[in-house]
Amino acid sequence: MKLIRLLSLKSKLIIILLIVGIIPMGIVSLFGLSNIKNVVVDAGTNRINGLSGLEAIANLELDRVNSYLVARRSDMEMERTRAGTVDAVQTLARYANDGSNPIRLAAADKLHTQMGYLLSAYNYKDVLLVDPSNSVMYIQDKTDQLAELGQPLYDPTDSVFTEGKKGVYISQIMPDRATATDFQMLVSGPVKDANGTVLAVLVFELDANDLFKLVQNHSGLGDTGEVLLGARTDSGASGGAVFITPLRFDPGMVLKMNVKFGDVNATPMQNAVQEGKDGAGPAVDYRGVPVYAAWRNIPSMRWGLVAKMDQSEMFAPLNQLQNEVYLLLVVIVGLVVLFSIFVSRQIINPINKITRVIDDISHGKFDVAVEGTDSNDEIGDLARAFDRTLVSLKLAMRKKSEMNAVQDRGTADDNPVE
Repeated sequence: MKLIRLLSLKSKLIIILLIVGIIPMGIVSLFGLSNIKNVVVDAGTNRINGLSGLEAIANLELDRVNSYLVARRSDMEMERTRAGTVDAVQTLARYANDGSNPIRLAAADKLHTQMGYLLSAYNYKDVLLVDPSNSVMYIQDKTDQLAELGQPLYDPTDSVFTEGKKGVYISQIMPDRATATDFQMLVSGPVKDANGTVLAVLVFELDANDLFKLVQNHSGLGDTGEVLLGARTDSGASGGAVFITPLRFDPGMVLKMNVKFGDVNATPMQNAVQEGKDGAGPAVDYRGVPVYAAWRNIPSMRWGLVAKMDQSEMFAPLNQLQNEVYLLLVVIVGLVVLFSIFVSRQIINPINKITRVIDDISHGKFDVAVEGTDSNDEIGDLARAFDRTLVSLKLAMRKKSEMNAVQDRGTADDNPVE
């Protein structure tokens, strides 16, 4: 309180006007920014609100991947049970040791025509038949026949043939058998006779780029968002995941970037490859960058799908708005300060003028005029009141002077000079 008493009236007015102008504006601005942030992230759960944004993208991509897998299984189921396929396989098996037999050649040509339609319609790379001893007995692509006929099926995962004898099976992503840079998948299924005996395993080769294209559309994901697929690499707590689609920031790391459960980075993918852990929220991606992500499990393949975006980009509009609000506050503060100074001058300057008049009178200067008497506010009332006081004071001083003059003349008459 002592400090306040030491301040001038002008300083007090400026402080009061600043408080009245700035504090409400600051409260309203901060409250507005907080509400806008809560639209993006729920303050209680720290989750992205609703099924908009990343969660919607994750669900959409999950449906597309599952539809792709279902279609490939359906293709295999249809072809392995087709009567023409079973008849051709039986003929090929019957004349397995007589490759030049006309009956075998006719069956192979018929199968080639049938499978050729499948390749053109569904974009498969190749079709193979593998006999029960895991020896390739038929290849649709005739350029590969000399190199692979009679050889074991190319399968780095060691599961396509054994699982394909049991039922329809889709392999994991693997390096392409013909190139060192591309990737493929294999779909296998048993071809059986009427007695249920496995005659051969039918195998489709898929170009993995078809799968990659499903999740590499970055629409709605800005400059940093992406959708990723990963495969679980082991079971139990000691397992982890390997990324099986190209990364937006490191496309060459397909089947090369691994993460273990419990690692600090790539937490969304760690959750995605584990059943029952679907979710969304803040996380750290494979680069070690804070992101918001949504993750979904694909149990049929032991895969996980992640849709993510850098937090810095997700909140960029909010940060821009925040900066604009702060700039607006600075401008408002400047305007309030200027207005405060202007208002204080309108009040203080007339008072200062009256103060100077009073000071002049205290020093015996009565030939002064009071300014501000034409104002209609309280300062004008004060000026007019003091002006009346000054007029009365001047009259009183004049009367006193006249009385002193009269008194001086009377004294002179009583004491004439001799």
